[in-house]
Amino acid sequence: TTGVTFNNDGTKMYVVGEGTGADNTDDDIHEYVLSTPYDTSTATFSVGIDSAAGTAGKTRQIRFNTDGSRMFISMRSGTSPTHAKIFQYELSENFSISSATYNGVFFYVGDKVTNVFHSFGFNQQGTMLYASDGSFSVAGSGVVHQYSLSVAFDLSSTITLLRSQDLEALADTTTARGAREPSAVSFNQDGTRMFLVESTGNEINQYTLSEAFNIATASFDGGLRLGGNPSGLALSPSGLKMYIASNRFDNPNYIEANGVPKFAIREFNLPCPFSLFAGGCQPITEGDRTGMAEAQIN
Repeated sequence: TTGVTFNNDGTKMYVVGEGTGADNTDDDIHEYVLSTPYDTSTATFSVGIDSAAGTAGKTRQIRFNTDGSRMFISMRSGTSPTHAKIFQYELSENFSISSATYNGVFFYVGDKVTNVFHSFGFNQQGTMLYASDGSFSVAGSGVVHQYSLSVAFDLSSTITLLRSQDLEALADTTTARGAREPSAVSFNQDGTRMFLVESTGNEINQYTLSEAFNIATASFDGGLRLGGNPSGLALSPSGLKMYIASNRFDNPNYIEANGVPKFAIREFNLPCPFSLFAGGCQPITEGDRTGMAEAQIN
């Protein structure tokens, strides 16, 4: 399992990178229904579809636009340029992958990704796109590329490279090489906090941004080693739950089909909204407290 995301209310979860998955069919995008929002232990398989417009390769990441009318998936690049693309699908029914249609729209990241294209993400408004460029070499270093979109969540619009950043990571703090294999990236609502999965180090890293969604202003807060070869990342809207997609089963929460684990999604409770560390909790309002309480109940 390499990628995970949810619909807006947490009643649906989407997983990529399972291969045959829970339906024993060779497709790559799977949709699950959650009877309790954002509780992966209550997930039931719903439907699976093929990915990347029929191109060969393993799907790496999945994201939606704000209302679920558009879906984006990527594949990890290797020797084939096809795998250095993000594909855009139109959904006639919001957040229903069975209604997805691919109309030939994609964004090619291969002109900037010089190593291996691992994953991608958007800011909350869909006006920024982030692509992770990793290296399998022990001596290598990975970067995250940040692009702007002239039209939100539209890969057919004008996309401009803004910056490329080598971000510090827990695994490389002694070598100052930065994240060697950066993968999934995600932000809090206002873009002042960022999370980055580093697959080689089996870790999740946290950053504080002095300018919202600008990765050049990121300062490293620290990280946690998770094990399990993590690659995908999702956060609940409250920021109190974090979900890590892994392709190894190091005691994760996982869904079983006929007694066989089909994907590994580990669900974590965070000590405070959008923070891996209790000491990094930001001031909250009374309204935030209500949301936090509800999230903890769920």
